Amino acid sequence: MAKSVNEEQGSRGKGQVAQIPLESSKKLIARRACVGCRKVQDKQTMIRVVRTPEGIVKIDPTGKAAGRGAYLCKKPECLKVALKRRQFDRAFKTKVPADIYDRITEELERRE
Repeated sequence: MAKSVNEEQGSRGKGQVAQIPLESSKKLIARRACVGCRKVQDKQTMIRVVRTPEGIVKIDPTGKAAGRGAYLCKKPECLKVALKRRQFDRAFKTKVPADIYDRITEELERRE
């Protein structure tokens, strides 16, 4: 009998992100994919943009705001790619206002 795609992938389904344990403390580190370059990195090293349940798109400096989040590397090239491919629009399934991109650019400059 042929296995379905989900059975072959195991319990991890599409959209779930891997977590790796630290060697010294057995604590898991959350990792997320950048919407620009698609590289997986520790989520603490990335910028989180969130669409709240009310539909407002904003930068989430705490990483704990309720809503759907998308992560971006701290590289200006990743923002350019995300803009070109409209990755935030896709991730949030809504049109992202232009001022959000300006705020992300400011955040990138501030963190460099």
